[in-house]
Amino acid sequence: MIKLLSWNCRGPGSREFFQSFKDLCSLNKPDVVFLFELRISRAKAARVSMSLGFNSTVRRDPVGFSGGIWVLWHSNRVQLSQVAAHAQCLTFQCSLRSGVRWFVSAVYGHPNAMLRSLLWSHLNALTLPSGSPWMLVGDFNDYAFSSEVLGGVFSAARARTFNDRLNGLDLLDLGFSGPSFTWVRTVRGRRVQQRRLDRAVANSEWRVLFPEASVIHLTRTYSDHHPLLVNLSGETTVPSVRPFRFEAIWLSHPSYGKVVMESWRHNPSEFEQWLTGVQATSQRFNKEVFGNLFRRKRHLLGRLGGIQAALAVAPSSALASLEAALLGEYRSVLAQEELFWYQKSRQQWIA
Repeated sequence: MIKLLSWNCRGPGSREFFQSFKDLCSLNKPDVVFLFELRISRAKAARVSMSLGFNSTVRRDPVGFSGGIWVLWHSNRVQLSQVAAHAQCLTFQCSLRSGVRWFVSAVYGHPNAMLRSLLWSHLNALTLPSGSPWMLVGDFNDYAFSSEVLGGVFSAARARTFNDRLNGLDLLDLGFSGPSFTWVRTVRGRRVQQRRLDRAVANSEWRVLFPEASVIHLTRTYSDHHPLLVNLSGETTVPSVRPFRFEAIWLSHPSYGKVVMESWRHNPSEFEQWLTGVQATSQRFNKEVFGNLFRRKRHLLGRLGGIQAALAVAPSSALASLEAALLGEYRSVLAQEELFWYQKSRQQWIA
């Protein structure tokens, strides 16, 4: 089933951003991606989208302090046709291969309340076919309840206005799992404000169409916003037993030849036993040599997710310091992983 990733990644397309974004896509395999406040050239954006396998893109370039919106999707899995555009919102008709059609809006609400009201004027003026399923996802730059604010001042009037705007369009919050807040403001390593500014909302027709849809606040590794993953099926990934598959990258390691020769030495005359031995030793070799890096990354993401969930409940300078240290370690692992794959591609090119 289709998965959508929404992320306010804030700022220029640095090397750290691209490493984090590639890892997000690798881990979650989204079919559609909405990025906000990313300031990169069209040429660079095209290279990035192609390198990640996204063969279709739409961009709304930043204007002044307006964040800009970048949409990427796999056209072999889903078709998006733009039906409306605004500086703070892009709306598409989404067509699945099953023939199901619905509408989705990528939303970036302006930080200024007066300018943000223009977004809602635009949404109210949209002329979608009557009864159309409609989902909106992104950074609304608004909160609905006092429980969505930690630190700073909660404005009941602001929350009431936001709820009135949602109710006026018959939009329901899709809920979430993961950390309670999606945005954090840090001063000298200490969290001083946290908000739930990013969310997914939909009308009742969309909820009927996708009753099992779920929203996850993913671990924050770059930017001050958590990415959101919308899974239309609500399914979680269940690990499965993979059949043995030879990996060409093993040949790039100087020790792999010894692995094969050792298996042959133990079973010089029985081909099937030798093959079974090669499979077992190859899998062990892969786990010990190449698995450590990826296992370490998964471990770091798990620890970061737990720390961020705890910080969303109660601030802690010790946990905040640990989070900063783990984020640095995670980015170091991403850099090592990038070098690992670069070396592999170079070895294949030379061969």
